[in-house]
Amino acid sequence: MASENLQPVNNNSSSAGNWWEGYIIRYALGSLVGAVICWKLINDIDKKIPVKDFIQTKDDITRYVVLLLMGLCYCYVASSPMLVLHVSRYRPLGSLYKNLPKLLILKALALWGCVISLLLWLSGYFYAEHDSSQWLYFFIGLIVPLLVYLVQIVIVPKNDDDVIELFRFYDELSFLRHYTFTDIMTSYRHIREHGNAYSVLILEILLGWSLVFSIKVEFYLAVAVLIAWILPGAFVWIVGTNIEKRYIKEHLPAAKKKHSYLILEKKRQSADRLDYFSFKKRKNLK
Repeated sequence: MASENLQPVNNNSSSAGNWWEGYIIRYALGSLVGAVICWKLINDIDKKIPVKDFIQTKDDITRYVVLLLMGLCYCYVASSPMLVLHVSRYRPLGSLYKNLPKLLILKALALWGCVISLLLWLSGYFYAEHDSSQWLYFFIGLIVPLLVYLVQIVIVPKNDDDVIELFRFYDELSFLRHYTFTDIMTSYRHIREHGNAYSVLILEILLGWSLVFSIKVEFYLAVAVLIAWILPGAFVWIVGTNIEKRYIKEHLPAAKKKHSYLILEKKRQSADRLDYFSFKKRKNLK
């Protein structure tokens, strides 16, 4: 029987020993690919702004280490949409597109359009002459970030109902991780980590593609690309905070009831400590 395999899992021993494996799988190859993309971007940017001087050094090893660290940072930034996908995995993606938040999408488009216009205006782009290829570069450089931006806006949890549903998902998952089929848990974690690693590579290439063409139009347009790429991921901080509040609301009463004896004991110790200091203070005054 499958239920006979149900057993408590010592999560501390299983996760502490190999917590680093996920990070190596996720970022090792991504850092190498990111270093190559960063080198390409540096060469393109150097035509407008001399940035190569910052990584020029007589020691080749130092230069490669700096470039690899830049690749790691680039990999981390490029993987921002995966964070949004991760926090939205509690519900089927198909259900999200049945009731599209059209007004929210329009607001998101208007916000990004204002950012692009402001950056181009500040850079003086509208006052210069441009050939016809600029519009092609403009379209190629912004179409991918636009799609990635809109998908993230649609799937990221946005209201109280989403937070309640997300909290319920994590609450049930937390319970199952204590009483679960360990082989299944290990398998789906490995599947997800490897899939995440390949997805990050795709995102790195797409972001690099977008940055290369946006820089051809205007250097500051790359800032708009990065904003669209990471803004929904930054919003996930609010989602995590709301989950924390929900966690307190749901489990604090039960925790207080379960540990009422310890709470009363701590209060008694605090009261005794206050009585001791009060007695000592009165004694000193005498």
